[in-house]
Amino acid sequence: MDTKTRYEELKSTIQRLSYEYYVLDNPSGTDYEYDMLMRELLSIEEKNPSFVTPDSPSQKIAILYFVKQISGVPGSFL
Repeated sequence: MDTKTRYEELKSTIQRLSYEYYVLDNPSGTDYEYDMLMRELLSIEEKNPSFVTPDSPSQKIAILYFVKQISGVPGSFL
């Protein structure tokens, strides 16, 4: 498998896992598995900066973390 194909596969898998975790609250993978996939994705992006697009999980992770944190706060609008 070439690097670009692997990168696209990682993006898809991480996006699915994020949706399961943050939206469905029913992840199919462990935190460790997610972290390893994300590290691999970040490594590929570091070596191939032209691959990075706005829909990359590396560009969205901070927003998802913030939403997950405040979604349990009473009175929040999320």
